[in-house]
Amino acid sequence: MITPQQVLALRDETEIGPALGLSKASDESLGGYLELAAALLQENAAVAGVVLSELVTAAVTRNLLPLAGEASYLDARACLVRGMLEDALVRIDRAADYWLRGGEPIKSARTGLGRMNVLDDLGRHREAIQVGEALLQRLDRLDEDARADGEAVWLRAATLENVGVARGYLGDHAAALAAYQQAEEVYQNNDMADEIARPMANRGVELIELGRLDDAVAALVTAAADFDRLGDSLFAAKCFAYEARAQMLRGDYTASAAAADRAGEYLTSQPPTTEYARIQLVRAETLASMNLLADSVQLTERLIDQFAAAGLEHDLAAAHFVRAVSRTRLGAAEAIEDFVEAEKRYESVGDAAMAAVARLGRSQLVDDLEAEQLVMAAVAVLRSSGRPVDWVAAELRLSQLADDSAAALE
Repeated sequence: MITPQQVLALRDETEIGPALGLSKASDESLGGYLELAAALLQENAAVAGVVLSELVTAAVTRNLLPLAGEASYLDARACLVRGMLEDALVRIDRAADYWLRGGEPIKSARTGLGRMNVLDDLGRHREAIQVGEALLQRLDRLDEDARADGEAVWLRAATLENVGVARGYLGDHAAALAAYQQAEEVYQNNDMADEIARPMANRGVELIELGRLDDAVAALVTAAADFDRLGDSLFAAKCFAYEARAQMLRGDYTASAAAADRAGEYLTSQPPTTEYARIQLVRAETLASMNLLADSVQLTERLIDQFAAAGLEHDLAAAHFVRAVSRTRLGAAEAIEDFVEAEKRYESVGDAAMAAVARLGRSQLVDDLEAEQLVMAAVAVLRSSGRPVDWVAAELRLSQLADDSAAALE
């Protein structure tokens, strides 16, 4: 069988298919090509994609549909590495079909998780929620024995987690918190203790948004310890980054700096993945809170380029917003452009609450008449958004503008 190094040495991708020799391989040996592609994925995702495409064709021709499902799902991952999100969705759908026709209904259903992740990356959060709700209904239709199967139980909890992520993106933090709590309960009740850290960490993030800072810190510290125990340094870093933000909001600057340092230590050995970039964005926000504004701007500039190249609309909106806040405090005129860009992109992905927060930020940089219009629009959204801190800030800003207007008339 050809080695990864031999495949990578081929200069023309059209040579890869014949070199693989899949037509001469036995059915039993085809699985080895899946391992070959997985190894190639770390070095060259485009080449891995060619191998996987050839493998899918061979597996379908021989009616080895479960193998075709595995190859197509891994090919979706290769597309994600290359920033080809729409192509990833196509391959995820094909994998679901191959597994279903190949007698693997749970594996077929599990592709819904991958689809939700990609839709969230594309900023299509309402679609992600629809996929999650359909998947939960699909699991409900299984017979009692199938529903009690360990993989089906895990899939239910993981789906609840993904629904929580999508609802959090849309600013529905109370619903996101409820979804994470349900997921934790499923894991707890089914002896899946090693899975609990993830929804617990995400619950901590939502608690920050809801202003429940003590509860947020408790959840994040516990989750970080679990991730540390499990050897997952990336997600431990995520917990520390959000803890730094929560501690800053609590006014405990010493604890915030310590948590930020811990996050930095854990991130030093991490590759620049999408999740790494998202954690760095939390660090940029914390830097701004610590008045390290130039450092925050410098970091967000790199992240904006990375998110734009990957087509990650929601993350791009968030990066523009963080840079806008820092630029405002630096007195930079470009801040207004960042607020406008953030608002536009938040609107495009359906995050009305954060679009309103961006509008509120922009109100600081325009004349009082325009500011009042912006703040009134923000208040109308934030009043029912589940973001009490931002709503109160908007009401206070509106009151300030009203007082300014009254003073001007005297």
